[in-house]
Amino acid sequence: MKLLNNRGISAVEMLVSTVMLAALGTLTAVIVTNVQTMVGSTERVLKIEEMHSEIMLILSDPQQCTNTFAPHSIPAVGGSVTIPNGDGIRIRDNSVKYSTNSAIGSRNMRIESMTARNFNTGSNVGARAPYTGVFTFEIVYSYEVVPGGAVRTQTRQIRLNTLPANWNPGTRIVDNTNPAGCTAGLGAGLGLDLGPFITRDNTSNVKFNDLRVNGKVEVNGNIVIQDAGSMRYPSDERLKTDFTKLNFTYDQIKQVSGYSFKWKDNGNSDYGFMADEIRSLDSSLVSHEDGKSDLVKYQELVPILHGSIVSLGNEAKDIKKRINKLNQKIK
Repeated sequence: MKLLNNRGISAVEMLVSTVMLAALGTLTAVIVTNVQTMVGSTERVLKIEEMHSEIMLILSDPQQCTNTFAPHSIPAVGGSVTIPNGDGIRIRDNSVKYSTNSAIGSRNMRIESMTARNFNTGSNVGARAPYTGVFTFEIVYSYEVVPGGAVRTQTRQIRLNTLPANWNPGTRIVDNTNPAGCTAGLGAGLGLDLGPFITRDNTSNVKFNDLRVNGKVEVNGNIVIQDAGSMRYPSDERLKTDFTKLNFTYDQIKQVSGYSFKWKDNGNSDYGFMADEIRSLDSSLVSHEDGKSDLVKYQELVPILHGSIVSLGNEAKDIKKRINKLNQKIK
């Protein structure tokens, strides 16, 4: 038997409407929290890219590269050297600017470790003249996903060219009597003169002087943003046309899941989406080149998620109106 009040509204209908409104409110809060977490995590990763880019530019200066690695010895060809705590990236006055096991900035980020590895020499190792050897410098950075939360790591590598005194175990990585003992080699050998665009002050800070590139640029861990700056995108209304408000529904958004996963190349844990699922949402959010992996335009997900939140808000308003009408009928 269906129990009705004097307005013809059943108690079950009232209960269902109330539960739906509560569920929509909870779902909206979850989406907002996830977006905030994603933005915060992206901000920290960009800070790491900024830091790594600065370190790479420091090591592109042969004197600073020599200062950094001359104190350390090679265990054997192909071996590795762990930079001890308190030592690290040295600048022109031979002081340590960034050290192992140290905090970087004020965003709960650290340099966990620095390791020189894969030492090799000979005509077939790809060392650029006049250098005779190569090795890989690996830096492990860490940051908290949210303040006080889980810690994630990011590993970055720099390939360096060297002029070792010799390659016997126990000798120095580079000859400390040669001020040009090693370099990261930015721009060298590529016909690029970066001098007019990149400058260093007496503390080894690097500044870009209106260096602009038109066209496609592929960057592997080399994005530099000064502390007073930020990453921005053109968004002036005068530059755009054919505006269409986004109206992605929850049913569309829920087809895409967030995942925790590990990268196959280094085993590092990370969070993100699957490109195939993002493509099902909107193919323009994923780019692909033959022979390369799919790339997701993460920054474009923000307005889409915002649009879905607005859509949920509109649904919540409609349900509130229905409940108000039901309440009016009951009174």
